[in-house]
Amino acid sequence: TLAQAADTISKEGNYDVRLEIAAGGEIGALVAAFNQMLATTSQRTSEMRKARANAEEAREQLHRMNLELEESNHS
Repeated sequence: TLAQAADTISKEGNYDVRLEIAAGGEIGALVAAFNQMLATTSQRTSEMRKARANAEEAREQLHRMNLELEESNHS
């Protein structure tokens, strides 16, 4: 059910869950919208993880460059 899926997603943080649209009308539209929100959240989470990894890599590179500059200033 929609409530069970929402509970599982909130507890596990797994946005790859999708619900089968078994009804039409307003309920079917609600399930389709829920699935679309999950897809959007999953995509944004993935993009955020990549951006965080890139930022961490840039920070580490900057740290190494600063150490090299300090060493060259003391030589």
